Amino acid sequence: MTHTPFNGYPLNQPPFIMTRMNTPDQNQPTPGSPLWWAVQAQRRTKPNGRGRPSLPFDKIIATALELVEEIGYQSFNLRALADRLGSGTATLYRHFDSKDEILVYVADKFLSRLLAEDRYEGLSWSESCTLAATKFYQLLKFHPNVAPIILGQVPVGPNALAIREHLLSLLLDAGFEPNMAASAYTTIAHYVLGFASQLSSDVQSTPGASTELLVLFNKLDPELYPATIRSAKHLAPISIDDEFHFGLKLIIHGLECILNKTLKLN
Repeated sequence: MTHTPFNGYPLNQPPFIMTRMNTPDQNQPTPGSPLWWAVQAQRRTKPNGRGRPSLPFDKIIATALELVEEIGYQSFNLRALADRLGSGTATLYRHFDSKDEILVYVADKFLSRLLAEDRYEGLSWSESCTLAATKFYQLLKFHPNVAPIILGQVPVGPNALAIREHLLSLLLDAGFEPNMAASAYTTIAHYVLGFASQLSSDVQSTPGASTELLVLFNKLDPELYPATIRSAKHLAPISIDDEFHFGLKLIIHGLECILNKTLKLN
């Protein structure tokens, strides 16, 4: 398994890869990449010209998110979005160069659901990190049509940056050194993405998989696999949700130990 930081591209081959479409200059940065986001502050809606009036940017993205949730990113296209908006594709091209650009904004819009300020008010760094990671995992779990877009791009849009800033600030304020705060953030984020990538696994969703595992374990040679047989009844019924919460507790506990040691040395 190839690991890259959360401010890089996700684990392994992502299910959704940004490509340049309908753009004559192939040297332009890939939609969703850090270079692409860097120039979006200068984005301007193209002149109207003839045809239907322009649409509000936020309305386009909100509607696109609704559509992706309904039909999935693979079936999503500009014609379907234009029809939902009661407009034409030419109107969309006044704002965007491609479908991919819209999906980048859809992903960042989706991440805004993690930003409710009152949700984190009064919580410690460990409680906030646990809550944010759990909420992120649940969002990806219960919105499977959006999850592949999140897993397949660099999360550096405005909402992704706001999430990163909030959690890094908590870690730094708690006493973590900048290098440890960065490592803690990327580890937690990568942990969530890793588990989210398994949610659509056929093995995870197959009814009776736990029973089949238990049968297999109990048929193993006790001389070769004594530990597996001894632990079999505890291994088989572990769900991916249980694994996620258990592992997250271990990560947070490990970070608490590191922080306590750091504070004592200082």
